[in-house]
Amino acid sequence: MYLNNINAVRMFAEMLANYLLYLYALSWSSHQKDWNSFHIRGGIYANEYFKEVKEERTRKQMFETDNLDVNYFLKGGFMKRFKTEKAYLLFMFIMTVFLVLPGCGSGGSGVLGGGSWDKPDFPTVSSTTPANNATGVPILSVFTVVFSEAMDPATITAATFTVNQGATVIPGAVTYSGVTAVFSPTNPLLAPFTTYTCNITKGATNLAGRTLPSEYVWSFTTGAIPDTTPPTVTFTSPAHGSVAVDTNRKVSVIFSEAVEPTSVSTTSFNVKETVSGLPVPGTAVSVGTSATFAPTSPLAFSRGYTATITTGVRDLAGNAMAGNYVFSFTTGTVADTVAPTVSVTSPTNSAIDVPTNRIVNVGFSESMDPLTISTASFKMKESISGNNVPGAVSAIGTSARFAPANSLPFSTGYTVTISTGVKDLAGNALANDFVFSFTT
Repeated sequence: MYLNNINAVRMFAEMLANYLLYLYALSWSSHQKDWNSFHIRGGIYANEYFKEVKEERTRKQMFETDNLDVNYFLKGGFMKRFKTEKAYLLFMFIMTVFLVLPGCGSGGSGVLGGGSWDKPDFPTVSSTTPANNATGVPILSVFTVVFSEAMDPATITAATFTVNQGATVIPGAVTYSGVTAVFSPTNPLLAPFTTYTCNITKGATNLAGRTLPSEYVWSFTTGAIPDTTPPTVTFTSPAHGSVAVDTNRKVSVIFSEAVEPTSVSTTSFNVKETVSGLPVPGTAVSVGTSATFAPTSPLAFSRGYTATITTGVRDLAGNAMAGNYVFSFTTGTVADTVAPTVSVTSPTNSAIDVPTNRIVNVGFSESMDPLTISTASFKMKESISGNNVPGAVSAIGTSARFAPANSLPFSTGYTVTISTGVKDLAGNALANDFVFSFTT
């Protein structure tokens, strides 16, 4: 009877130790730089422990075979060893409480005293051009994918970004700029009224080496004619003739259509001092229909600046702007340090009977940096299950929208979160996550 009870305790102890080691393995896989030596030592101790368990079982079997005195066995080395094992398991339990459990929360660094040891975030696709299930797509076009974060350019290739027409592979070249990948077919003239399927494989990784959580697939159908219309500038921030402009903000423009990201650079989008003509050092990046110029350092106080968008900017069909677009503004004497806010949502918070094909729109108190608005910072989930809703995110000026990939189920609750990763053109983030919900 004693042996049976002890065997039951031993089995439970071994299962508990296995589980604790599993938890440590999970934390180690996500935080290889944290507690590395501790995990190595813990693994060695665990291996020695289980080896001794097996040896003890062998000795126990020998006792049973030789019909030795059970009381002697219980009063001897085994009980001392069993007490030691209990102390070891108690130690493991305490370490789990103080190291693993606090890490299950949010915030912090994931070490003693709290923090987050949640599984790491993975890169996602924020939007595509053409959009999923789009029709009437010009037959002379290239295809783009906007990611939620910067990706490793070496992993964005023709092997990880593919286009097919049925079983036929469409040959082409892939380029990458900012957070956007572009597929340019070798034969740019696509077949009319034909469905094409694009695929981003899990071979695409971010700068930390993390892959997409799953392959991303979307399709579109071409129209009958090519796109021959040049892009135009429809909006600028600051507006032409603005005064007292904050000195620490980016310059942003919006085009009439998505533009080829590699055509936007400091050559085709530049800012100069109006009087001296000296160029302002900085970087120019585009995402979808938006482009921003980020000065390397704050602009001078009370000074005039002129921004120029040249004919070097092209749309996805290769059409260049018909002429240069020029606008100017004058800075003030202060920097923008005010956090943006969400001013309106559609649907409104707690709305019911929302159409199942509804696009979620959010309005901000000021123009936002489109590079910060993606599927990483603008998320939609089922309220009960917590499952993410797949979809595309885009931002223009003071607005952002989330377009679900499919129609939403009837009578289902959804929660939308705009995180503090969203920033204005001066780099100010939302003060807190903004959360609202609705029911279809």
